[in-house]
Amino acid sequence: MNVSAIERALARHMSARDRSRMRRVAALAARRGRRLWLVGGPVRDLLLGRAVTDVDLAIDGAVQQVGRAVARELGGRLVWHPRFSTAVISFDVGRLDLVRTRTETYAAPARLPRVRPAGIARDLARRDFSINAMALEIRPRSCGELLDPFAGRADLDAGRLRVLHEASFADDPTRVFRAARFATRFGFRVEQRTHSWLLDSVSRGEPCRLSGERVAAELRHVLREGRPAATMGLLARWELGASWGAPATPGPRGVERLRHAARRMKAIRLGDRERVALLFACAFHDLPRETRLNIADRLRVMRVERRLLVSGPERVDEILARLSRADGHAGRAAICRAANPPFLRLAALLARSDDYTRIRPFLENDGT
Repeated sequence: MNVSAIERALARHMSARDRSRMRRVAALAARRGRRLWLVGGPVRDLLLGRAVTDVDLAIDGAVQQVGRAVARELGGRLVWHPRFSTAVISFDVGRLDLVRTRTETYAAPARLPRVRPAGIARDLARRDFSINAMALEIRPRSCGELLDPFAGRADLDAGRLRVLHEASFADDPTRVFRAARFATRFGFRVEQRTHSWLLDSVSRGEPCRLSGERVAAELRHVLREGRPAATMGLLARWELGASWGAPATPGPRGVERLRHAARRMKAIRLGDRERVALLFACAFHDLPRETRLNIADRLRVMRVERRLLVSGPERVDEILARLSRADGHAGRAAICRAANPPFLRLAALLARSDDYTRIRPFLENDGT
């Protein structure tokens, strides 16, 4: 893909707002003698012809200074993460991530890496899969050539998911979860050697060395996917259950329950937190109650997730059925009032969703 084709693809698949912000970051970087690249997932999605909704940028220095300038000039809010030299700039609509090009080394499996500044070539070499190890240089008024040192574009064309080296899953076992998500999302097959290395990592128990919080975060990412049941089914086939505290993974009934719940919830307007909490419970409800308690303890899940997880599956089914029949906000409020204490009257599930502000008046005027 030549530069003009890349420019046309950006115009088609990235919003004008994000393109303008990206060019402004490039100008501020150039003013300080720095180079800027669009990296990882956005480049992958661009080449796949999918909407580019993330703005992940890498810069070869002056991260904090450029981040501050971007926030000041564009009216954003800067959050600085010094350990990884990362600046997150949030706007009323959208955000962009600005990271220092770097290399990473892992002292032990599942440990967070030590990072050191490096050039773009070594930065791409630290990434998870070849399809995410591509970069596109961004200049104030144009784009540069596509950097693809690991043949990521060829893997995209072949529908192939491939890690960059044998120790990839040992270095970062969360990549096992990402492999399942990407394989399901894009309909890709896991390359033969990659699949062998993945299973070796699981057999060595490396995903079990991840903290419960990190595993829980990965499972929430899975449940936010368009086909969470298919992704959980793939993790089950790879025998990931021990990583979340279960001697067994969800069986066919659990996967089917999750598929049914995800399909039903597409017709229900739910906030992200409540949707994920309900799907979390559905994913594991074919397992014994003691196993579900172990999962809740291992993952240190939020209180709402825990209560839904350890409750009986019929309770979750009841909530889903009632929500799907609810007539507007008053109907949903009635369900909240009627729900048993184990569900915190469902209000806790709505605490940060936009719908809660609409349902609250009905909750407050119920005469209790």
